[in-house]
Amino acid sequence: MNGVQATRDSSGFYLSVSLSHRVNQHVNYTLSAGRSTDLSAYGQAQSYYFVDVEPNWNFFRKYSVSTPISWRKGTQVYNSTGNNQLDYEQIQLGLTVNRSLTKKLSVGISYQFVEETASQLSLNYTANIVSLNFTYQF
Repeated sequence: MNGVQATRDSSGFYLSVSLSHRVNQHVNYTLSAGRSTDLSAYGQAQSYYFVDVEPNWNFFRKYSVSTPISWRKGTQVYNSTGNNQLDYEQIQLGLTVNRSLTKKLSVGISYQFVEETASQLSLNYTANIVSLNFTYQF
């Protein structure tokens, strides 16, 4: 086959449903759920179900706090270990704090914890991600 590997059929369906609710002037959230097929970080096609919840807490005048939670359960359409199906489950927990610096400029710092368990034990991992973001609105 000259180094070219065949992949399984990657056809599938996409469905996403979102609900946004403002509880009061200080608390709102978005709930999303569905099924998707897209590319992973290494270009591997994957098909997965997901549920995302993102509550936003606005208790201080120039600050906003978000505590997102995500769950994914999926399958890689093709993996380098051969024809074995690679299933995985992932949970993400986060904390983001944003502050307005000016009318158009804001800064945010976020922490995200990711844990993934896979049907191939050597691919299980946890990650701690910290990021600093500056946003300018034109």
